[in-house]
Amino acid sequence: MKRIYLSIFIAVSFLVVSRADVVNTEVASQVAKNHFWNYSGTEVYEDITLHLSYTETVNGLPVYYVFDINTNSGFVIVAADDDVNPILGYSFERNYKDEMDNLPPNFSAWMKNYTDQIVYVRENLISADETIVNKWDELLTFNFEPGYTDNVDPLLTTNWDQNCYYNALCPPDNGGPCGHVYVGCVATAMGQVMKYHNYPEQGSGSHSYYCQGYGTQSANFGATTYDWTSMPNQLYSNNTAVATLLYHCGVGVDMQYSASGSGAFSSDARDALVDYFTYSSDAQLLTKSSFSATAWENKLKNDLNAGRPLYYAGYGGSVGHAFVCDGYQGTNYFHFNWGWSGWYNGYFYVNNLNPGGYTFNQNQEAIFYVYPEGSSTLTPPDNLQAEIVNNNDVQLTWDAPSGKDLLGYNVYRNNENINYTTEINYFDENLDPGTYEYYVTAVYDEGESIPSASASVLIGGGTNTIFSDDFEAYNAAEQLVCQNSTDWTTWSNNPCSTEDPYISTDQAYIGSNSVIIQGTNDLVKPISDYTTGLYKISFYIYVPNGFLGYFNTLQDFAGSNSLWGMQVFFDDGGVGSIDGGGQTAATFTFQYNTWLYNEVIVDLNNDWAEYKLEGNTIHGWVWSTGAFGQNNMNQLGGSNFYAWAGDKGTPKFYVDDYLLEELGVGQLNPPTNLQAEIINSDVYLTWDEPQNKDLIGYNVYHSLNGGGFNLLDLYTAPLPFIHEDPGSGLHQYFVTALYDEGESEPSNTVEVLITAINENTLDATTVFPNPAIEQVNISSDYEIKTIKVFNYVGQVVADEEVNSKFYQLNTSQFNTGIYFFQVETNEGIISRRIIIK
Repeated sequence: MKRIYLSIFIAVSFLVVSRADVVNTEVASQVAKNHFWNYSGTEVYEDITLHLSYTETVNGLPVYYVFDINTNSGFVIVAADDDVNPILGYSFERNYKDEMDNLPPNFSAWMKNYTDQIVYVRENLISADETIVNKWDELLTFNFEPGYTDNVDPLLTTNWDQNCYYNALCPPDNGGPCGHVYVGCVATAMGQVMKYHNYPEQGSGSHSYYCQGYGTQSANFGATTYDWTSMPNQLYSNNTAVATLLYHCGVGVDMQYSASGSGAFSSDARDALVDYFTYSSDAQLLTKSSFSATAWENKLKNDLNAGRPLYYAGYGGSVGHAFVCDGYQGTNYFHFNWGWSGWYNGYFYVNNLNPGGYTFNQNQEAIFYVYPEGSSTLTPPDNLQAEIVNNNDVQLTWDAPSGKDLLGYNVYRNNENINYTTEINYFDENLDPGTYEYYVTAVYDEGESIPSASASVLIGGGTNTIFSDDFEAYNAAEQLVCQNSTDWTTWSNNPCSTEDPYISTDQAYIGSNSVIIQGTNDLVKPISDYTTGLYKISFYIYVPNGFLGYFNTLQDFAGSNSLWGMQVFFDDGGVGSIDGGGQTAATFTFQYNTWLYNEVIVDLNNDWAEYKLEGNTIHGWVWSTGAFGQNNMNQLGGSNFYAWAGDKGTPKFYVDDYLLEELGVGQLNPPTNLQAEIINSDVYLTWDEPQNKDLIGYNVYHSLNGGGFNLLDLYTAPLPFIHEDPGSGLHQYFVTALYDEGESEPSNTVEVLITAINENTLDATTVFPNPAIEQVNISSDYEIKTIKVFNYVGQVVADEEVNSKFYQLNTSQFNTGIYFFQVETNEGIISRRIIIK
C-alpha cells in the first residue's frame, strides 16, 4: 500500500501514490509544480500554471510526463513511476512543445536512457529505496528544504548550433542544411567551451586528413587569428568568425562529415584543445564509470565552481553525443547546453534513477581542467608518496604547492574523498586487502586545485599462486595449445589451428622459451569465473621494433558473447593505450625490443581494477563496467593474447612468465542490517548476507533481559531465522558469519520486547479472512490502537491509527504474498500472518 501525500497549497487528499503503480498526471503535475516553485525562485506559487505537453509511453504505459510552465517559462520532466527519482530534468528557458518536431539528437538520446531505466525498473520489479521514497514524499507534502544550497548558474551565454551559418565553411553537400554538412556535435561543444574562454588568439600548427566522400580537409591553426569579439551568442546570418572556429574544431578531431550528421571521438577533442588550440595539458578526458556517483558529481562541481565549463559526452548503444555541462543546482542536477540553438537547455539528473537497477548511465565522460595554457590556476600538491606500514596501513606524504596561501588538502582514495587535513601527510589505517590509488588536491579560498599525480599501493596479505607458466616445459617450434589444452585454449577452442601460437626461442625473459603471437594467433587462458576475491595477473611482453602488441582481460570468456573487462594496445611509435571503464581511458609510452612487466589487478570484493606497466599505475577503474564502460559484470573470466592488427600495422609480440595469483584472503565480513520482528509469540530475524566470499553459515547469539549473550544456533537454512516462543522479556540478538578461515565480527545488535498476553487476549483479537483478496478485517474485544502491516522482508507497507474495536483494511493494492499484521490493543500486541492473493 502506498502512503498518502498532501500539499499545503491545495486540497489534494485524494492524491495517492500507490507503490509500484503508474504515477498519474494529477500527482505528476503537483510534483512538477512544487519542484519548479522550489528551484525557480518564483515568489508567488499561484502564478505557476502547468500544461501537459508530452507523455512518453512504452507498451501502453506512461514512462514520463513533460509539463510546460506558463508561456515560455520552461518545463519540468516527471517520472511516471514512483520507484525511480521523481524529477528527471527541468528548464527555466523555453517551453518543451515549441520545438518537439526538432529535438536535439543528444537530448533525445539522454531521454531514451531515462526511458530504458524506468522500463528496466518496472520489468525487474525493483522497489524504491528510502531516498527515492523521501523525494516523492517531500515533493507531494511540500515538506522540503530550499531547492538548493549552492549552485553555479549556466556559464555559457552562447546558444550555437550545427546547421545553417555555423556550417558555412564545412564541406558542401546539397543534402545538408544550407547546402553544407553538419558541423558535428563534438565541434560545436568544443567551440562553445572555447568561446567562453575567448581563447586562443592564434592556434598552433596545422593538420590535414582525408574525409570519405569529401576529400582532404585542412586547417592552419597557427596562421589563424580567432576573432572572438565578432562571435555573437547566436547566429541569424553568415558569420565567418564562428564558421572558421567550428570548421577548425572539426578538422582538429578528424570529423567524419555527413549531410545527415557528423561525428568524431571525444579523445580527439581533448588532444585538439591541447595541441592545436594551446589549452593546458592538464586537460583530462575522464569516464564516469571510474568514479562513484558522488565522486563524479563532486568533480563536475569543482570544475564549474572554478569557472570551467566541461565538454561532456554520453553514449547510447554505439552512438556518442557531445554537449556542454556549464552549471548545476543542488546535489544532482547539472545544466546541459545541447548545442541546438538553445532548445531544451536545462538541468538534468546524471545518476541512476534507481540505484538498485542496472548501471545505465556509466557511458558518460567529460573533459576536465580545460583552461588556457599559462593562465593562473590553483596549483596542486607535488611529489605524492604512498608507503605501506604495519602490513595494512598506508602513510601518505606530499610537498606543499608554493606561491599562494591555501586552506588545506583533500585526500582521495580510489576517487573518493576520505579526509581533509591541514598537514602535508596522512595516515590511512586498517585497510582490507585490495588495491588503493591515492591523490591529493589543495584547497584555496577560490576552490580546489586539480589532482596531484597519483600513487597506488597493494595491500595483499598472503599470496596464493593459482596458475603459472614460464613456457619452459614445452617443445620449441610447436604449438602451445597442442601441447597443453588443459590450461590453455584458443578463442575458438580449436587447438592446433592457426589460432594456436608457437613456442619460440627467439626471445625469452628467463630461460629459453616464450610464446610468440602473430598472424592469426588468438591465445586464451581461461579463468574459473571468479566473483569474489583479489587477484593479480602478471606477465612480460616483448614488442619488436615496428610491430604491434595487444592483450585483454575478460570478465566472461564465451566466444562471440565474451565480455571484455579491459584491453591494452601497444601501437606504433611506442605509444600505448588502455580501454578500461571507457574507450582510450589512458595512454602511455613504451620501449620496443625490451621485456615489459604487465600487471592487471582485479579486486572483485571492491569492484575495482588497475593496470600497471613496469610498476607504474597507468589506469584504475570500476571493474564491472568493462572495457568500454557499458558492462555490468563483476567477474574475472580469462586472459587473451591476440594478434590484433586493426589498421595500424602488423602484430607480433612475445609473452613470458604468465602468473595468476590470489592476494590475501580478504576480510571476514559480518552480516549487516540485522532486523527482528515479533510474529505471534515467535521472533523472526532477517539480515543482509556478506558478499565478499563463500561462507559456511551463521552463528545466532541471544541475550535475555540484559544478561550475557549465548550461542543460540548455527544456522545454514534460508532466511528468516525463527526463534520460537522465547517467552516474555527483553530479547537481544546479534549474528556472525562463519567462513573456512574463522568467524566474523558481530552484526549490529537488535532487541525486541515481548509482553505477556494471556490466552483470552489472543483469542479476543481476530484477523480474517486468511487468505484474503481485497480486504482484511481486524476485530477485537478490546480497543485497537494501531495496526502495522509488514511484507516478508520486513518493510512497513501500512501503518494505521484505529482507536476502535473493528477496522477494515483495503488490501487490493498489495502484491500477492505473505504479510504480517501487528495489532496493538489496550491489552498488548499480537501478530498474525496473512496470505494476500
